[in-house]
Amino acid sequence: MKMSNMEDFIRAATAHSATCGKQLVLIERDTKMGSYVHETWKCPCCKSELYFDNCDMVRSSVVAQGASYCRKQPDLNLRIAKGAKLAGINVQKIIEFLEGHMGVKIPRDHNLRKQMTKVAESIKGTFEERKIENREEHVEATRRLDHYRGDVQWASKDGDIHSTSCGDLSMDGGGCTRHYNNHSRGRQSSFIVNSKLTGKPLSLIVSQVSIMLQVLCCFFGKILIIT
Repeated sequence: MKMSNMEDFIRAATAHSATCGKQLVLIERDTKMGSYVHETWKCPCCKSELYFDNCDMVRSSVVAQGASYCRKQPDLNLRIAKGAKLAGINVQKIIEFLEGHMGVKIPRDHNLRKQMTKVAESIKGTFEERKIENREEHVEATRRLDHYRGDVQWASKDGDIHSTSCGDLSMDGGGCTRHYNNHSRGRQSSFIVNSKLTGKPLSLIVSQVSIMLQVLCCFFGKILIIT
């Protein structure tokens, strides 16, 4: 719940009750939009209605995967997806913890997964923006060095002349093979390049591949034998 929304409603309801002398009555509670709660309160004296929303309705700048446009959605729904993505919690664990054990109403599995695609796309866009900023900062810092020998001039196959700065970098990477069971395993690898002048990352490459080994070999081996 957004505390400021609750405080604003308490002030409005208290002021109205003080004027009419009657306590507001809850006549409707809408909980159809995930974590969003919309309540309608009515004054039995003047018949006026006051509304309470536990969070704001927002429209994100990123469109969900498979959608053509972005509709307004409860702020809490998007915050749950964002927090889970940044904390490395999958959708199933969110549902088990919040809805299963805590009794907290959250978006349905399908809607929650769509919200996660928004967060993933937003992270991807932010990563690309930061990467360009870090590279520009690295080039600028490199060219400001007193002992800098100048850029490397080179031409593409189209004849265009390019100028590339030569700066100090630090590169590292690693890989591993993860065994899931007797029939499948996955390979993971990562490679990162950091600037020695700014200390910021300039490039990051991550690869993850899962393959079925023995099952596929046995399956296709039997097919060949039968054939």
